[in-house]
Amino acid sequence: MNAVHRLRISAAAVCGCVLVVSACRADSVATINERIEGALAVKDGQLTVGDKAVAWNSVSYIVRSDAQPTVTSPRLVRFKNGEIWSAEISGLISKKLTLDSPAFGAQRADVALVASIEFVQSLESDPTAKPATLYREKAQPIPGEILWIDREKLALSTALGALTLQRDGLTRYVFSTQAPEATDTLDELALRDGSIFKGKTELSGTSVELTHGILGKLSFPLSALRYVLRASNAIANIRGFSAEQVQVTPLISTRMVPEGVRDLREGVWGVRIWPHTVAKIPLPEKGEKIVFRALLSSAASGAGNARVRVSAGGKYVLEKVVAEKSEWINVEIPKAKELEIDVDFAGSPRFPADVMLREPQLIVVPPLGGRD
Repeated sequence: MNAVHRLRISAAAVCGCVLVVSACRADSVATINERIEGALAVKDGQLTVGDKAVAWNSVSYIVRSDAQPTVTSPRLVRFKNGEIWSAEISGLISKKLTLDSPAFGAQRADVALVASIEFVQSLESDPTAKPATLYREKAQPIPGEILWIDREKLALSTALGALTLQRDGLTRYVFSTQAPEATDTLDELALRDGSIFKGKTELSGTSVELTHGILGKLSFPLSALRYVLRASNAIANIRGFSAEQVQVTPLISTRMVPEGVRDLREGVWGVRIWPHTVAKIPLPEKGEKIVFRALLSSAASGAGNARVRVSAGGKYVLEKVVAEKSEWINVEIPKAKELEIDVDFAGSPRFPADVMLREPQLIVVPPLGGRD
């Protein structure tokens, strides 16, 4: 996946500024200019962090620290645009899924928009999964097209004819394995039940409201949220690196390339990088100032230490030996064609010694444009 989706960044960067924060993160808000930790509250349509009011239009993301998972439905529907709906699957007929959820009530969704449906909670991702295939707990997967679903059974059109199966024992059906479509023009709101919705967010009363293209207006209290990630013309969220952007010297027989991470207990997204890796990110040509920022930490089980160097145009702007405790890095980048992140061992090689960049972003100051 390309590293920089759309250009967006922050103002308060002093070159080499690093803030040490607790590995056990409190509620946090990142704005265009800063990152603030403290108890979040919404009252009369105003967001506050502790005693500080924060303008919603300046927010890049908010993360709840106490957002422990809840289960409202054992079923999940994953969409091609990256959305996830935790909902009971009541039926499928005429290429339409019938879904029920406390978040949006009864709804029908076109299967052309769906990537997969999961019949049990907490399934691990399966990179070997194939499209148009039904997966089961204790049996071989079955290729075929779903004909219909009700609350107890599922019918599948297979090479050997129509097959009807009980839903008990089914794990997932995969419609498509294509990568999620980029929708960086939309805000992203994640709930504690595992749902992710995309749309336009705003504050109303004591809630966060999201206007969704299919579901209309949804309203959630802060207690239901895990995070909100806002779209902005001034910030580029770094999700990972393409093959052309990475130089890796293999540590072992396996080439350990940087890995994008979404299922973080705390935070929104991250990129894991192993030693002997250099990753390069193209920088925008315009903008008075460019800032690179992220929460930087090492693996909790790390036996070795890693060193991170950040440079642009041959000039180092940051060099750190990474600790398990998270550190907020916020560094101004000189004018250059690309940003370079170099990860290597600090001292003698010991495994594991990987580095995690949580919520890495590029900020262009002043913004190239307003919010979408």
